[in-house]
This record gives sequence, C-alpha cells and structure tokens, in this order.
Amino acid sequence: MEHTKIAKQTMDFYKTTFDNTYGTLMALQAQTQQLISTQMEQTAGLPAEGKQLVNEWMKSYRRGCEDFKKVVDDGFVKFESYFGAAEKNA
Repeated sequence: MEHTKIAKQTMDFYKTTFDNTYGTLMALQAQTQQLISTQMEQTAGLPAEGKQLVNEWMKSYRRGCEDFKKVVDDGFVKFESYFGAAEKNA
C-alpha cells in the first residue's frame, strides 16, 4: 500500500533528523560541560559544595537526555513494528 510506504519513509526521515540533532546537541553539551569544568577548576574561592552541585546537575542533565533518547528510540521501534506488520498484511 502506498500510504504505508510514504508513512515509513516519513518516519525514517524523522528518525534520521532526530538522531543527527541529538548527536549535535550532545556534542555541544559535552563541550559546554568541559568548559564549565575547566572554569570551575580555575576559579578560586568556589566552594567544593558548589562544584559538586554543578557536577551533579550536569550528570542529571546527561541522564535526562539519555532517557529521552531511549523513549524516542522506543517509539520509533514501535512505529516500525506496526508498519512492518501492516506491510506484511498488505
């Protein structure tokens, strides 16, 4: 069925776009994290608790991004299985 093929191509495009955007944002996040870490090391008078708080915040942000990616990837897998079954039945 033509509609199934179009929907699958559209979702493949969305998945590729999401993966590329996510990769770019994670690279930017890693660079920003490195910059912040370097800045904290060079800043005199910054309490250890403050450094620890910022480090925990960065770890939490990273985990949140990874969890988000997993949920989106799971959605793409469900979509692919749904349309894979639809193509077999057509």
